Amino acid sequence: MLALALTRFTAWFRRLALAALLVPGTAVAQTLAATPPTKHADATNAFDPARLSRIDAWLQRLIDAHQIPGAVVMIVRNGRVAYHKAFGVRDVTTGAPLRTDDIFRIASQTKAITTLAVMMLWEEGRFQLDEPIANYLPAFKTQSVLAKFNPADSTYETNRRANERPSANC
Repeated sequence: MLALALTRFTAWFRRLALAALLVPGTAVAQTLAATPPTKHADATNAFDPARLSRIDAWLQRLIDAHQIPGAVVMIVRNGRVAYHKAFGVRDVTTGAPLRTDDIFRIASQTKAITTLAVMMLWEEGRFQLDEPIANYLPAFKTQSVLAKFNPADSTYETNRRANERPSANC
C-alpha cells in the first residue's frame, strides 16, 4: 500500500516539478554538454504530435496572458530528446527571444529538486524508505532527537542518538 501511495506521489510530484520549473525565476538550468541535444526520431515518435502541440498552446496562452515571460521545455524519453522548444522572451525589456540553450537561475527549489531526485532513486530500488539516513549521510549518525521541551523557559533535553526514542513518560 505504501509503495502504491509513493508511486502516485512521485507521479504527482513530477507534474508539480514540471509546473514549478516553468514559473519565472524558478526554471531549471540546462547545463548542456559540448554538443547541444538533438531530437531523435525514435523518441519523438513515442509521443503523439497532437498531444505535444497542447504544450505549445498552453505555454503560448500563459505568455499571452502575461503570466510567464517564457519557458523552455525538454522532454526526454529513454535518454533521448523527444521534444525541446523555447517559448516567449528571455528579457521582457528588450524582447530578446528565449532560446533552447539559455541558462536559468534556480530560486528556492532545493527541496523540490532533491525530493524528486530521491523519489526517482527510490523507484529504481536504490534504497528503502525505512533505512537509516546515516547509511547515506554519515553526519547523521550523531544526530540528537528532542526528548523534552519546556515552553515556559525554552529549555530542552535531547537523546544522544537519533535511534533512541523518548519514553512515553517524558
